[in-house]
Formats: sequence, C-alpha cells, structure tokens
Amino acid sequence: MAYARFKAHKFSLLKITNIGSDYVLKGSECGLACVNIPSCFSFNLAAFSNIVNGKILCELLPSDIYNNSKNFVASQFYHHYSIKVSGKSTLKLKHFGTKALINDSQLITKLRVISFALCIILKR
Repeated sequence: MAYARFKAHKFSLLKITNIGSDYVLKGSECGLACVNIPSCFSFNLAAFSNIVNGKILCELLPSDIYNNSKNFVASQFYHHYSIKVSGKSTLKLKHFGTKALINDSQLITKLRVISFALCIILKR
C-alpha cells in the first residue's frame, strides 16, 4: 500500500495540465488516488464542494511546486497539496561510492521514477 504525507497550501493552485480529475467525497480520496499513480506528484482540490452533488473536484498533477514553482499561484477556488518534505536526506550514490545531500523532493522524485520504471518492466 502506498503512503505519503501531503502538505496543504490553502487557496493556491499549481496551474499545469492535470493527468486526471474526478469528484471525490473527501480530500483523502484524492491523496490516495495520487499516491497510487506513479506519475502523480501533487494535486489540486477544490476549496468548496459542488452544490449539486456535494463532491469536491480533485485534479491529479504530474509535477509539484518544487519543480514547477513558476506555475504556483493564489486561487480563490482551490487548495494545492504537495508531498510534505522535511529538508535534506542523505543518498549514497552507487556508481560513485560517495554520499550526496539532496532535497527530499528530489529523492521522492527519483524514487517515484524508479517505481514507475519497475511497474513498466513488470507489466511486460
């Protein structure tokens, strides 16, 4: 089971093309959908539910505010959720035998790319 802790950026929006959208009953459903799709790195969630069906619009995104900050804008209608990062992580680089300090978002990105590649290999 996939797991991620998301940070809410209230009344903000990452304005990029989404990889999928749907209406959900709770924000946690949107987060769960994102962690279960390897190409999803963050999501926009409507700040208010639909008057007709009571559901909330969820947009799954192929990038995050750390890699696409120029498209991070204020919004009256959305909250943006990105994977919560805590600073720096140490990653041992196998090919060079050295340690490098990298940002947690970079580590998450690298791990998700590896995970996505493994999913493709296993499907073949």
